[in-house]
Amino acid sequence: MLVPLLLLSSPASVLSRKLDASARLDRAATRSRRQHTRVSTPITPWTTQFALTDYAYHAERVADATTTTSTTLAAPPAVAVIYVPPPPTTVPPLPTTTATTAPPPPAAPADEETGGASWYWARAGTCASLHIALGTAVRVTDLSNGRSTTCTVEDRGPTVPGRIIDLSGQTFSQLAEPSTGVIEVRISW
Repeated sequence: MLVPLLLLSSPASVLSRKLDASARLDRAATRSRRQHTRVSTPITPWTTQFALTDYAYHAERVADATTTTSTTLAAPPAVAVIYVPPPPTTVPPLPTTTATTAPPPPAAPADEETGGASWYWARAGTCASLHIALGTAVRVTDLSNGRSTTCTVEDRGPTVPGRIIDLSGQTFSQLAEPSTGVIEVRISW
């Protein structure tokens, strides 16, 4: 008979009468969590009373938190975006000049020589010289009529004194008749 009296007069039973229905549900949930979590410290009557009081306070806070109303913020007012194109770019006109400059004089040939020229059997557009480097383009001008042509030095010769160049038959024919044999020319390279 002593056991039922202790149960009736325990602080837990007094507190449970004061709690409303939601607090009882919260306490049941806590008890369920406690059963799943093993506590290694022994529970004394005063720790039980403290724990139940703490849970009751928590239940009241939860009930207060659920009764608050939520407010939503209105969207900010739309802001009009105005596009302003950049100002047009103007390109200043190019300055006009009225003064004309004379073209530069033709470059003077590096070397020039005057002497006799003959022809020989060689490929068209070629010539022979004793001292001009092979592969050099040479300008040949007939002094009697002013005609001129170019040829490329690909051979050595002539060995006859007084002659400075031997031209291919086709190149010689651009200056004079091949039957002439030897003509007076100026060469430049």
